[in-house]
Amino acid sequence: DENFKILSNIINSMRPFDGKREDVLCFTGRVDSLIPLLETVNDGLKEILLGSIQEKIIDRARNSLLRYGTLQTWLEIKEVLIREHGEKEAVETLIDKLRITKCVDTIEMFYTRVMTLLTRISNKQLLNHTSTPEMVESNNRIALLTFKNNLPEPVRTIVIARNPLNLVDAYSIVQETNTTK
Repeated sequence: DENFKILSNIINSMRPFDGKREDVLCFTGRVDSLIPLLETVNDGLKEILLGSIQEKIIDRARNSLLRYGTLQTWLEIKEVLIREHGEKEAVETLIDKLRITKCVDTIEMFYTRVMTLLTRISNKQLLNHTSTPEMVESNNRIALLTFKNNLPEPVRTIVIARNPLNLVDAYSIVQETNTTK
């Protein structure tokens, strides 16, 4: 069956999910997008494909599923993954953490911390179905301001003078100045 081959290739190319909270929505979203396509293959092949999806769930995430016994459907699996590995902290708490994040080590590590918090905020809002374009813009603005305003001098002045529109652009400017350390 051609659809089976296509789906099998897609599933095989997926990154495994190991339980990292920032990856849970990406993984479950990818699988969600495949579910309608699974309906195009017969039940025997569908079982094989669902087994392949479950094999992509590894380490801590796999252990979480095992604690719940036999899960029959993707919806049951997804519910456990989100409950066990989704964001636990409130959006407001995460935004507060983002606002007070400082550059205490390398700029690269600082950027990673800011980006991770921004991702966690976005994921939590998506999980709560409270994400709006205005919220995304506000979160991105907070992340950018936090990053720019807490860079060490002279990098801070250079980045502010260049007036980047987003966090990724701001970090690109830092990289251009060759001062990520």
